[in-house]
Amino acid sequence: MVHENWRFRPCYRDLAGWLAEGRIGDVVQASMTLLTSGLLPDEAGRLPALERQPFIAGLERALVMEILIHHIDTLRFLLGELTLVHARLGRASPAMRGEDRAFLSFETASQAPVALLANLSVHGRAPAQADRLTLVGTKGTIELENDTLRCLGAQPAERRYDLPACYLASYAATIAHFVDSLRNGRSFETEPADNLRTLALVEAAYRQGGI
Repeated sequence: MVHENWRFRPCYRDLAGWLAEGRIGDVVQASMTLLTSGLLPDEAGRLPALERQPFIAGLERALVMEILIHHIDTLRFLLGELTLVHARLGRASPAMRGEDRAFLSFETASQAPVALLANLSVHGRAPAQADRLTLVGTKGTIELENDTLRCLGAQPAERRYDLPACYLASYAATIAHFVDSLRNGRSFETEPADNLRTLALVEAAYRQGGI
């Protein structure tokens, strides 16, 4: 099993449950963003994104391989298999060797467009990572913004999360899934064959990315 824990965050497990219940019907459009100011100097001149993980600065492949791989895997978990349609990668921060911004466009098996936009040098955004996701369906819309997950339409619902607790819970849930699958002889959700499909999308992004 590959320790791909992002999809095990409580908000995404709850969201997957709403999709399985058919609350918004068929997804016809999706948009996910990760926009932070983590590579802009703070009051002390430090770059918050590199304070916690300084090794990222020296990576040839940075944003997509180290961070967005988790978002791509999560989108696959929620929407099924994806095909990369378009990719553009870029570098802005002199502190980074690899890319620090990306725009990736995918299609689902039903040809619904899926956009993934990320940039680590966005003025006016918090330095910490916080996903924003919108799924537009034929019967409603699901939105995840910061600590709030909402379902809008015929079956409205709202849930709020403690983000630091969710981060820790994702690790616990991943390990619990591993142990439970071993104990009961079930297939792993993130078995190597599944993860290779995520890696194939990452490789395609670098081939098409333009840097």
